[in-house]
Amino acid sequence: MSGGSPSSKRRFVEYKRAHRERQRLAREGHGAAGRIGAILSDEEQRSRRRRQRPFWALLAAFWGMLRGHRWRVAASLATLTVATLLGMLSPASTKVAIDYILMDQPGPEGIPAWLGLPRDRVTLLWMLGGGLVVLAAVSTGVAMWGRWHMTRITKRIQAQMRRRVFEHAVRLPLHRVYALKSGGVASILREDAGGIGELVFSLVYNPWRAIVQLAATLMILSWVDWRMVVGAVLLIPLVWVSHRAWIARIRPVYRDIRATRQHIDAHATEAFGGMRVVRGFNRHRGEAARFVRSNHLMARQELYVWWWSRAVEIVWMLLIPVASAAVLIYGGTQVVRGTLTIGDVMMFTAYLLMLLGPLETLVATATNIQNNLAGLDRVLDLMAEKTEL
Repeated sequence: MSGGSPSSKRRFVEYKRAHRERQRLAREGHGAAGRIGAILSDEEQRSRRRRQRPFWALLAAFWGMLRGHRWRVAASLATLTVATLLGMLSPASTKVAIDYILMDQPGPEGIPAWLGLPRDRVTLLWMLGGGLVVLAAVSTGVAMWGRWHMTRITKRIQAQMRRRVFEHAVRLPLHRVYALKSGGVASILREDAGGIGELVFSLVYNPWRAIVQLAATLMILSWVDWRMVVGAVLLIPLVWVSHRAWIARIRPVYRDIRATRQHIDAHATEAFGGMRVVRGFNRHRGEAARFVRSNHLMARQELYVWWWSRAVEIVWMLLIPVASAAVLIYGGTQVVRGTLTIGDVMMFTAYLLMLLGPLETLVATATNIQNNLAGLDRVLDLMAEKTEL
């Protein structure tokens, strides 16, 4: 290997050094600056010299892109709220089945008389099972209507943003047009502009469902035993800390990965576009080696961000069984003392899993959110450039 062609490992070590330097400067308030040298193309270095937009600025820009679709988004979120609340009734059936049907204390006699329900246990089980099936069917139908409209909005925003980016790019000064051509404009149109539409689900739909389920679960658990809710509420700061770690560490790396992919696509396009020159000077081996080294660098970047993503997910994977064990110990103790019933403990365990589920969803979707926000940030950089025409 020639001295002018550093290996992907050497380039990756330099990249991590520059990334840590940018993080240090950002913490000190000097912005995400830093020189990466031979790793990045001119376009990528220009992108890094731009100020890193905060999350709220990107959220405001995305909200502006939803103009014309906002009422459909609101209607879809309303149906999602109804479907989520209907789904929250299912775990309560565990308490009803155990305490009022299967057990003798209080047993069927504990059912309020004003409900007019029979006292036969088998009949009550059939009625409870049928009610659960009807409830699931109604919840699924309501949620599907909103999900369908959100999917249509996603595709429309993708087509709209790709058109806007294309129309803006063709009106840039010629030197920028050629720079974009050599920088892989197809990656911006396909990956970055297309990823903005996916924010409809990752940034709006899925988090809203998690928030509604989280709030409803906390209210139900506080009704069962407020002392058990205190431990669950303490989990919320963990979500905030993990999201802060993702925002600070992961989004810049995802932006770097997109820039590297853009550079690789541009190199492949230029190499095949000038194949006569490549073959004439016998440069096909050198171009292939350059292509492979760039892909190796991108793979190292992806593995680097993969470990950051998995670190927090591992914590949550271990947190769920620990929380379940804590509920089992505390709830079992209260059952022995006669404070709670077996149905209360079973219902609380089911709702605890429904509480941890939204929190885990918020953490797990943060990776996709930061990836798409990085694409939105790059699109906003391009749209902010002045046009020539």
